Amino acid sequence: TYPLGRATWGSTSDQILIKDGDIFTAHLITGSASGSNFPFFIVNDTNGKYDISDQATHYGTTVEKYDQTDRATVKQGEDVEVTLYLANPAEGYTTSYTVQANKELYMVESYNLIPDLNAEDGWMLTDYVTDKDGKAVISTADLEPGTYYFAAKGGVTSGGQDLGDGFITKGGETGVAVFELTVEAGETPPAPETYTVKIPVADEYTVYGATEVEGGTDYTFTVKVNEGYEKGENFAVKVNGVVIDAVDTDTYTVENIATDIEITVEGVEEIAQTPTTPEVIPGDFDGDGEVGVMDITAAIIAYQNKAPLTQAQMAAVDTNDDGLVDVMELTDIIIKYQNR
Repeated sequence: TYPLGRATWGSTSDQILIKDGDIFTAHLITGSASGSNFPFFIVNDTNGKYDISDQATHYGTTVEKYDQTDRATVKQGEDVEVTLYLANPAEGYTTSYTVQANKELYMVESYNLIPDLNAEDGWMLTDYVTDKDGKAVISTADLEPGTYYFAAKGGVTSGGQDLGDGFITKGGETGVAVFELTVEAGETPPAPETYTVKIPVADEYTVYGATEVEGGTDYTFTVKVNEGYEKGENFAVKVNGVVIDAVDTDTYTVENIATDIEITVEGVEEIAQTPTTPEVIPGDFDGDGEVGVMDITAAIIAYQNKAPLTQAQMAAVDTNDDGLVDVMELTDIIIKYQNR
């Protein structure tokens, strides 16, 4: 609503056009008629100057730049830069605009807004303070969608003196500057894509890991060699055919997943078993652990028939290790049987 005249004029009084939802302050003008002495916010003031924004051409003056005053609408997460100005009287029935530095900003949510702006109840002091150029950057990262009001206390007289806290305005002082900020919900980010993981199953090893992984994240899995097997010289763990190294013992990580994964494991070998030679008792032809009548009979049959013997049978009956079954060995077996 200000200024309603030329760029060098201040606000007119008696008639101000407002609409539902507007917030404005009113105070008594003292001194010269141009001494309106009011504060206001400008959004994204890039040139450090208040540019009139009521209409493109005003009283024959073309305005190429327009400043948005006292309100802004942004998406959640965006920052808003505001500049706090003070309109005060200047010589020659004009108004000058100066920035207000070191002004603390207060905030109140719309549902808690009270009708009496001369009271501090409901307003919360924020961490925002205007700098030497009158600027403050308001972050909406932690603000839920809704409408918020930021205020800077007044109290500055036409002489530049701060007489009070500004929430209670006396004659000749500035009123409260109020900035309306509407925060709209930002776009919902698309759900991250999920990729599948193909895990091999084998007797030689076991792979432990999830079968799905969210895109853009890291995937970790473990390879354990099962009992009876060991890692051979050509042991390798591959992801989509490419060898990867363990980040820790048996643990592997694939970073920033952007595709399906297939794990393969190579070079796991069975541990070789050392053969054990059973104890051979000389004369124990049938391998039952003792020399008996059946052993003597079997030895005689083997001697008479010259039948081929197994390695174990030969070791048991060939007591003199000459590779033959003869009478001397039959006699030896009978003696072992008798002496058992």
